[in-house]
Amino acid sequence: MPPEGLRTIGDDVHGVAVFGQRPPRQFAHPGLVLDHQNPHRHLLQTPVCLTPGMSQLAVLGAAAVLAVAGCAGATGHADSGAAMSPIGSRVGAKAFDRHGGVLSGAGRGGQGRRTYPALRPQGRGCGGVSVMTDIETITVPGHLRGYPGVAFGGYVAGLLAGRVAAKTVRVDFRRPTPVEVPVGLAGTADGGAVLTGADGVLAVATPDELDLEAPEPPSWDEASAAAEAYRAAPPEGAVDCFGCGLDRTPDTGLRQHCGVVAGRDLVAAAWTAGPALADTEGMLRAELVWGALDCPGNAAGRLRGALREGAVTASLTARLLQPVPVSSRLVSYAWVLSEEGRKHRVGAALATAGGDLCAVASALWVDPR
Repeated sequence: MPPEGLRTIGDDVHGVAVFGQRPPRQFAHPGLVLDHQNPHRHLLQTPVCLTPGMSQLAVLGAAAVLAVAGCAGATGHADSGAAMSPIGSRVGAKAFDRHGGVLSGAGRGGQGRRTYPALRPQGRGCGGVSVMTDIETITVPGHLRGYPGVAFGGYVAGLLAGRVAAKTVRVDFRRPTPVEVPVGLAGTADGGAVLTGADGVLAVATPDELDLEAPEPPSWDEASAAAEAYRAAPPEGAVDCFGCGLDRTPDTGLRQHCGVVAGRDLVAAAWTAGPALADTEGMLRAELVWGALDCPGNAAGRLRGALREGAVTASLTARLLQPVPVSSRLVSYAWVLSEEGRKHRVGAALATAGGDLCAVASALWVDPR
């Protein structure tokens, strides 16, 4: 039987995601039907199967996660007695176990950043896992785009990584994140973070390890020459990307114009970030450091490998090593690690002009079908 009492705060419901010890699993067509006697009530018509490691459901709205509910029972299916509890409503939100017992209280809605207590379901297959502890509605500005209408992947990864208390973070991209559209950013049970939108889960960040040895960085002069060569003959399909757009200035983009370094199996760019990209302490914002590790991988794949036009970042794993002062001379560089079919693994690094490493990363790029 479907769960009863599936309620939202009045927003349109766009999907259902399952959260737990594994990355969220999203159902694009969950079979949600409206109860016409109560316009704010929806019933889950289609049974949703949960594995033992997936402990809660989340109803996805256009702007954020709207509701969460109970854990899997012994059979691995959603408990028929579980209630879906609204997130962000002005009244108290509660989740009930199959016997009607209250599992958790909830908080109060707000504008912009929204914070709620975690739901901790009690039942077999759940392990008392709390799914989300903090939900924030964010909107990526239009100028922070990669491909047209799509948020710059490196920036999105950096936003998620900022919510993870780990030195090394892996971000897996599930769907393109739109610009100028509110999306939901939340913590997950495993200490990671998840970004959700109208179509479901957009990206997931998790603590990770990075076993990568970066080559010696090119000199400032070598990287400058490589960047000039790139600008003189950019690869086909160049777009107005925040990370590598040719018409960006130091204040409006990262200008990762990575060309081939003479005599080496690397691509590189020499660049300087403008003051507009600084944080309150005059350092390049952390999410933009992540951004400087994204586009160089594409250039490496295009110019030193077999990566095709239109390829996208499937995952980005990075470790930031030291703060990066804005207006300092920087060298970004990248290299191909391996290629197999449509999959291309690359390494990337950011260094000072003096050769000190600031950040390292590995990424998986995937060719279009």
